[in-house]
Amino acid sequence: MLKFSAQNNNDSYAVSLSDLLFPEFPASVKTGFARQAESAAPKINIKENDDAFLLELAVPGRKKEDFNIVLDQALLTISAGSQEESASEEKHYQKREFFNRQFSKVFELPESADTEKVSAQYLQGVLSIRVPKREELKPQPPRDIPVK
Repeated sequence: MLKFSAQNNNDSYAVSLSDLLFPEFPASVKTGFARQAESAAPKINIKENDDAFLLELAVPGRKKEDFNIVLDQALLTISAGSQEESASEEKHYQKREFFNRQFSKVFELPESADTEKVSAQYLQGVLSIRVPKREELKPQPPRDIPVK
């Protein structure tokens, strides 16, 4: 089975940043920083069938215009910027926990991916990206070979 190799820029940055800034803190405290960065990154499902790979990112509260999806050679980068309220909409919060942070995820596509036919759709808080497989590399059904 072919797999995507994913790199989450937010997670690796948060762990190294906590190590640099707070080397004297116990590991249990530093892992809190990593968990916080992980919670900012969307959760993702990756499915594979005979015809394609399907990536599903849980990103509620966004608009399709918020996403930037770039395919460079075999690297698929999915990102979205942060959504900040404008100054004219300023409200006086006692506590504010929900807002959309920026994220970036990079996936290395396998050789079987047909990079010319990648498509994306955003529906009901889920960003779905379909990466079809190249026809010549799809599994072929068994066939009989006649003996001459």
